[in-house]
Amino acid sequence: MDTEHSKIDDDEESHENSHNAERVMDLKSIRAAISRVEAEARATVAAESRAFAQARARAVAEDRAELDNQALLEAEQVLELEEQAKLASKSRLQAEQQARLAQQMRLVATQNELQAIEARVKVDAEAAQA
Repeated sequence: MDTEHSKIDDDEESHENSHNAERVMDLKSIRAAISRVEAEARATVAAESRAFAQARARAVAEDRAELDNQALLEAEQVLELEEQAKLASKSRLQAEQQARLAQQMRLVATQNELQAIEARVKVDAEAAQA
């Protein structure tokens, strides 16, 4: 009976060892699966972070391009205003030159008028003496 009992114990122990081995394999499989899921989660987070960083970089680049465009438009406006100021200054200079010329013409006309008056006075004085 001891042999039989020993055989049953051996069978139970063998069954128990087999069951423990299956449990160990299951735990290893579960741990491996958990590790894979964690690795995939880290990879997903990293990919999302890269995508977010790329989107942010694109947004910053678009903002920069918009600012550059605005700066260019403002520079063109400044250039246009400077050109208008230059034309206005040139027009003002021409107007001043024309005013000086008109003043000189008035002066010449006044001098001519004075000479004409002096000539009449002289003629009148000579006629009165004669």
